[in-house]
Amino acid sequence: MSKRMGYFIANGNGVHTWRRVGSLARELAIHQQLGARGWAETLFTYDSERDPGPLPLPPSARIITKWPLGWMRWKLRKLYYALIPFLYFFHGRRLQVLMTDQAGLGWPALWASKVWDARLLARCGYVYGAQAEQAGWSGPAHDKRITAERKVFTQCDAAVTPTPELKAWVVAHYGLPAARVHVIPNYVETERFAPDPAVERTPNSVLMVGRLHPNKRIEVVIRALAGSDYTLTLIGSGALKRELQALAAELGVTLNLIDRVPNEELPRYFQSHAVYVLMGLTEGHPKALIEAMASGAACIGAPTPGVGNILADGDNALVCEAEPEAVRSGLDRLFGDAALRARLGENGRRTVCERYALERVAAHYDRVLTALAERSPLEAE
Repeated sequence: MSKRMGYFIANGNGVHTWRRVGSLARELAIHQQLGARGWAETLFTYDSERDPGPLPLPPSARIITKWPLGWMRWKLRKLYYALIPFLYFFHGRRLQVLMTDQAGLGWPALWASKVWDARLLARCGYVYGAQAEQAGWSGPAHDKRITAERKVFTQCDAAVTPTPELKAWVVAHYGLPAARVHVIPNYVETERFAPDPAVERTPNSVLMVGRLHPNKRIEVVIRALAGSDYTLTLIGSGALKRELQALAAELGVTLNLIDRVPNEELPRYFQSHAVYVLMGLTEGHPKALIEAMASGAACIGAPTPGVGNILADGDNALVCEAEPEAVRSGLDRLFGDAALRARLGENGRRTVCERYALERVAAHYDRVLTALAERSPLEAE
């Protein structure tokens, strides 16, 4: 059976967006794997740029840059999204399955699946409704987005969440049958993200990667480093940049703030830092954390949704509350015990290789997509 699928990148994003934020290599890795498993794939993007440029994709892959105009992009986007199934009707009718990049922003894919008579796999990296509940977000804009997310999940043929906790939330709050929701985690290219014996880890060095957003609780880590000779490298961009720089200066913390790093260059940062820290209030299934673990870095994380199911305290990481005193205690313990750092790093990599290796994740997607294309039953595990 020929296998043909369409992949809808989240509204407003595209290949150029991935390239601009440095995640292109990571995002395309799964599509390379699916191509190797026989899938002829069409990626529907929302780029205003017409030429996606050279991409490491199989010859069978096709890119459709869905925004045909260089003007009025945001004012006309909803109308354009509604017209997508008709503008690409003859191509879309050949696709057996459509998959969303982010289900909460996937209503154009839902609409296209109905017009093209294709099966829809509502995949997500996080569940917006769950994040809003955990963070206490409310208001008309949040309600509207949650309503749209619920519609995509309830009308899809199958769904994918990255963790069992998010599956349980979707089943409980959106009313999906559990058998329709598959748990497929985020993936890591474990050959690229791996320890490098030739790279020496900088003593007393701490690394964080992520948006400079209150949800990440970066200020907790900066306060934890006050009065020590520990250094912090922070890779990310966001509205809190000046505030975090000012806090570090006030507390005398050495902060190396790097705006963006392409994903293919991240391994050297994970390999050269002694400890990786993540203190997010809520997480879906944090990619940078599992990439750091694959690279052999000793990790410290908070026992929050999206992290607690990855880290086992004292086995593959240290787990502590997101409070400066607790984080400092964990850092002191790690920097004072090289054997502990090495053991946690080794066990962390083993965890990732066993659960999140790219090839393993791609094989799971292939099984679910194939069942949908064949219109045969496949209950979630």
